[in-house]
Amino acid sequence: MEKPKFKVIIVGGSISGLTLAHCLAKADIDHIILEKRAEIAPQEGAFIGIWPNGARILQQLGVYGSLEKLTAPLSRMHISFPDGFSFSSFTVEYTCVFGISNPIPGLETGEHINRYGDKFSVITFHGKDGRVFWFIIHKLDHAYVYPHAPRYSPEDAAHLCAELANVSILGDISVGHLWKSRIVASMTALEEGLLETWHFNRIVLLGDSVHKMTPNIGQGANTAIEDAAVLASLIHRLVQLGGIPSISEAHIESMLLEYRGLRYDRAKSTYERSRFGARFHTRDDWAKAFAGRYYSLSWIFFYFEMATVTKKAAPQPQSKILSLLPPSLVPYAELTRIHRLLGIYLNTSPYFVGVAFSASIATDLPVVILLHRLALFSVWSFFLRCAGCVWNDLIDSDLDRQIARTKSRPIPRGAVSKRDAAIFTVALFACGSSVLFFLPSQCTIEAIVIIFFALLYPFGKRFTDYPQVTLGNIGWAIPMTMHSLGVNPLDHLMPTVCMFMFIATVIIMVDVVYACQDTEEDLKVGVKSMAVRFRNSINLLAYALFYSSIALFASAGLFIGLGLPFFVVSVGGHFFGFKNLLKATQIGKSSGVEKSAKSYCFLSSIFWVLGFGIEYCVRGN
Repeated sequence: MEKPKFKVIIVGGSISGLTLAHCLAKADIDHIILEKRAEIAPQEGAFIGIWPNGARILQQLGVYGSLEKLTAPLSRMHISFPDGFSFSSFTVEYTCVFGISNPIPGLETGEHINRYGDKFSVITFHGKDGRVFWFIIHKLDHAYVYPHAPRYSPEDAAHLCAELANVSILGDISVGHLWKSRIVASMTALEEGLLETWHFNRIVLLGDSVHKMTPNIGQGANTAIEDAAVLASLIHRLVQLGGIPSISEAHIESMLLEYRGLRYDRAKSTYERSRFGARFHTRDDWAKAFAGRYYSLSWIFFYFEMATVTKKAAPQPQSKILSLLPPSLVPYAELTRIHRLLGIYLNTSPYFVGVAFSASIATDLPVVILLHRLALFSVWSFFLRCAGCVWNDLIDSDLDRQIARTKSRPIPRGAVSKRDAAIFTVALFACGSSVLFFLPSQCTIEAIVIIFFALLYPFGKRFTDYPQVTLGNIGWAIPMTMHSLGVNPLDHLMPTVCMFMFIATVIIMVDVVYACQDTEEDLKVGVKSMAVRFRNSINLLAYALFYSSIALFASAGLFIGLGLPFFVVSVGGHFFGFKNLLKATQIGKSSGVEKSAKSYCFLSSIFWVLGFGIEYCVRGN
């Protein structure tokens, strides 16, 4: 006797329902669609926009090509304001008249117009054959709660459009032109809301039934498509268990809980953006009216082009530091690498050794001043390093997805959007740069150089075999710390150059060793680096950098006449630490590269500062 098939009943031939049906058909899962109306999609004046997040799914289903033939891509945006400024449970607070009009002279195919007004907005999209798809969003006098939302007649739509008939949307073209040229138009209340409960027993909600949003950012349909794709994937996985006898109620409950877990945060984020967009476009208060003048829709395009369908669950924190943070902050902390002490040592120690180097030259500097500078540079280097890490992950996210060691980082796994990472980068640079107010003006110039090369570094992996060389710019920590203490680097040019090159060489050496872990995968995805370039002679390169760093460090001491404490403690400690680092890591070939590098870099940096510190004490007396 044939086993009964697992069957899915889809109630409603909506965007989400039809997408789910396509997905289930691809997976060969039995299903049926129930629709109460005679037509699946009667023409009532509505239209949808397909954004990159929805298009990717439709492409995988094999239907996007056919859809593309019926549409026109948006190529230009025009936004205007009332003052003439321009540039290229569910609740109801807004009403919407939406329609389709015949071509209007002056409105070009592929164009998109936003007209923001007080308590209203007009948004148009100009499609294939010149047809104009438009909607007018109007803020109601007060909010309604379901099921008491108002209902509207064609007369209501005509009345609202008559009130706004003279509102210009582009040049001499007004709302009146849209209405007179209409093919079809309707008016409806716009419901907004995001439900907390997404399923009950075997019944599950998706699309507008669980998250309703205004059309301002065009994500209602695209979010529904995402829901359908995720739910279909989970159903397909469940069916692989072996059919109905093998699938228990507990299995279904677990699957539907997982579906909500995968989709809720993403849907909430989209809903909140849509909710903000409606209030932003209708200039709901003075703040939005002011901000709207300078803040276009480009962030929406960027967000949904780069976003992932699900916000994957973050891995459990593997660091004590991360485990102390609220879960929502963990992905951002991961981006900054605050739990990776190696990077903190490498970025902070050049400033510490720079202060110590300056003190060994100007031995009359008060200890209080030295401690003050150490504190300032600790803050500067911490935020600089954090910002650099976030920026690197932002630019490298496409590459990180292809490399085993990095594909679970916050941006590739979808825990942080590219837009949020960009904002976070700017905020971190701003926090670090606040230190410059307490330092001489020369330090600002050196800080700008350091930031420039930090921003340049991730691009180097695509165009040159020597991206690590840009990391050597941290050697600017030496003249920067000297200027902060009133020591002129030009008066001590040779030792300053030697110290600059010493720091640069050490940083390059450590990064090359670290990059050796990814050589094979870097080759596959086309990442360029010194580790890849010299993969057949990596030992020679590493030891050449190591011995060069010793020579440069010792030369700096000779130029300023340092004594035995410096050469024994600082140079000797450097030799001991980094010789053991290269040995322990087998030039990046061992499994414990980060652990060994962290230990020996920290030890060496202590020796660097200690030797200079002894010289400061001895020579100061």
